Amino acid sequence: YDALKDTHPRLIVCDISGYGDDGPYRDRKAYDLLIQSEAGFLSITGSPGQPAKAGCSIADIAAGMYAYT
Repeated sequence: YDALKDTHPRLIVCDISGYGDDGPYRDRKAYDLLIQSEAGFLSITGSPGQPAKAGCSIADIAAGMYAYT
């Protein structure tokens, strides 16, 4: 942003972080399967005793949608 803001004053920047800039999880990776697991989504997919990830990357898509809005 610093390199482009003077040339492109209407530039908008969005920084997405899985767990935030500070706090105990700030250095953790927030990949889609992990987020689906932590949110409890895997408990409703797959079959009993054999959870399965959703076919599409729900957490990744939701992050992009929230950033856009």
